[in-house]
Amino acid sequence: MTPLKVAVIGCGFFGSMHAEIYSNMSGVTLAAVVDVSLDRAKELAARLNTEGFDDADAVIERDDIDIIDVCVPDSLHTGIVLKALSCKKHILIEKPLADTLENAEAILKAAENYPKKLMVAHICRFDIRYVKAYEAIRNGELGEIIYISSKRNSPTLGAHRYAKQCKLITHSGVHDMDLIRWFLGCEYKSVYAVGRKVRMVKEGYADALDSIQAVYTFENGVTYSLENTWALPDKYPSYIDATINIVGTKGQIQIDMGNQGYNIYTNDTCVIDDVSYWPEALGVRLGDLRTELEHFVDCVRNDKPPRCSLRDGYEVAYAAVKTLESIDRGEIVKIR
Repeated sequence: MTPLKVAVIGCGFFGSMHAEIYSNMSGVTLAAVVDVSLDRAKELAARLNTEGFDDADAVIERDDIDIIDVCVPDSLHTGIVLKALSCKKHILIEKPLADTLENAEAILKAAENYPKKLMVAHICRFDIRYVKAYEAIRNGELGEIIYISSKRNSPTLGAHRYAKQCKLITHSGVHDMDLIRWFLGCEYKSVYAVGRKVRMVKEGYADALDSIQAVYTFENGVTYSLENTWALPDKYPSYIDATINIVGTKGQIQIDMGNQGYNIYTNDTCVIDDVSYWPEALGVRLGDLRTELEHFVDCVRNDKPPRCSLRDGYEVAYAAVKTLESIDRGEIVKIR
């Protein structure tokens, strides 16, 4: 079996973890890592026994590269993806597809009838709890869904990492927005949302929202409420405080990702640690992130449809941007 050669574009928090996983994945060769900071790219490359570069276009154009994994900040996705499309690469795009309607539409249009595999990396679709909820809803075990509520909150660590180049709803809240659309197999119809800017302004991110509360209606009549913030206290014990509550005519499902069952207590602190998304154990990066990347590689190698298509990524990005429009206008906004 000839190894698939992968280039990771972006060597930040997520890009470095993607690269780690490819570096010890069977049937894959991590051929290159790329970052605007050549020093950062070379540092990661040295650790993973590959090559580091700062010219993304040159790497994408290489004939020996099979897969381009896009892990640059949300606002920079479009140029990298369009270049990879023009070079006919298999492409994995870290969510969201884009953070503006114009950029999302540009990618969608350029990828029409695209012959290679393209997936938007919505990691939550690969967590067993969410997969089981998807199956239960689609199998009719809950009856007709009445309403769904969710929260996806985090301490300010996330804001410090992303707020300069990413938006709260398109970077964070979009996780749950994608899940609910996936669960229901239905499109968003309308949204009414409110948001506040308080702490982010004090932290130096004048354009970043602290929090969003939104109520959506789907085309099938289901209502869904979302709570989303990255302004929890700095010392909040969990990296992610995320829950989903699904209520149907025959039953209910509750999912709690905040406490994953591995809590660490010392004289100085209490930590509710992550053992689901991207934990590291015995020197290997595991969890939902590894499952996601292995799924995409399998799709490329065996010509299977990716779990999260370009259209899926587009529709949820569209609804997220419409959420921001509702906040700006102070009224219900039609999505479909």
